[in-house]
Amino acid sequence: LSFRQWLAVFFRWMLWMRLVNFKTMSLKMFGKNLYIGLKTTLAPQRRQYNNPKQETVAAVMVLRHLKYRCCNSCDDVMEAYKRKGWALNSMDSVEQCRDREWVQKLHHSLNQGCHVYGWLEVSKVTGNFHIAPGSSVKDVHVHVHNLHQLGPSAFNTSHTIKHFSFGQSFPGKKFPLDGETVIANKGGVMVHYFVKIVPTVYVDLKQNRLLTHQFSVTKSKLDIDVNSPDGLPGFFVSYEFSPLMVQLNEKEKPFTHFLTDICVIVGGVFTVASLIDSFLYHSSRKLAEKIRQGKFN
Repeated sequence: LSFRQWLAVFFRWMLWMRLVNFKTMSLKMFGKNLYIGLKTTLAPQRRQYNNPKQETVAAVMVLRHLKYRCCNSCDDVMEAYKRKGWALNSMDSVEQCRDREWVQKLHHSLNQGCHVYGWLEVSKVTGNFHIAPGSSVKDVHVHVHNLHQLGPSAFNTSHTIKHFSFGQSFPGKKFPLDGETVIANKGGVMVHYFVKIVPTVYVDLKQNRLLTHQFSVTKSKLDIDVNSPDGLPGFFVSYEFSPLMVQLNEKEKPFTHFLTDICVIVGGVFTVASLIDSFLYHSSRKLAEKIRQGKFN
């Protein structure tokens, strides 16, 4: 190669390095910027259907709607099922869809569960959040989930809540959802928790004030099928705040209460001992009287 050719190769390499070394800026929940550095090489993975005679094409012919058009891509297959109102429960049976990334992830995650943990910071207004399968997309400013033509019955929403709380903890605080277990005997179950949050002020002995929240909850379950217009299998929480506030004050028990408790304990022990002594005394007297009269053998 000549010097000019080497120079051209060098500048192309420099341009490539500038393209692959970039920074992505996203927003944190608190409004601060979080910079994420990324350096990687992306190689697209594609599958070509060069020879239709040697490839196994899924036998999907949608009469009248697609005019006997053959489905050569996964999108065509899903569109065909969508127009017919069918659910594509097994993606592995469709040759065109086996190489999709999300299909491979779904295949590798069969018979596996997941452990979800973390926290959210929300405004003190009525709202909701959920954990649901599928790819989340925005459609006309509406948050929806794309199940990729898989039927709701393909997803098992059984779960156990280890811990669920609003606000910081304090002595004696109760957590109604801790240990809650839901078993979905069949797929496509939407579990909805309706939470009523009560603002609470906890004041300890040192007069330290803790602003936290308590809550009560009710639960509902809904079976989702292919023809259901609304609903999505998953874990949903809808919450609203109570207009009332509860204040709890921690107080130290006075010494007089301690003395009263001691007296109650001593009095109870004395009373029980007196009853036992009286029973034994009268029983022994009656027994001695019968022995003296010769009535006891």
